[in-house]
Amino acid sequence: MGYLVLLDKIYALSYLLVIAAIMEAIITADWVQSGQSENYARVIRVDRPFLAIQCFALITGVLLIITF
Repeated sequence: MGYLVLLDKIYALSYLLVIAAIMEAIITADWVQSGQSENYARVIRVDRPFLAIQCFALITGVLLIITF
């Protein structure tokens, strides 16, 4: 990916994270629509760690892109 400038690489990383967030939203919405009460707790239990993982991936990815 030598032909991409720094900002293009950061945009590509951001797009991947947006796609992951949309997929998570679709999956958790399906869990909620099932109407089972344990799925609500499951959504809450999965959402916060997923947000932390995405933030960590963005920060780490940008630092790696800038470094190399």
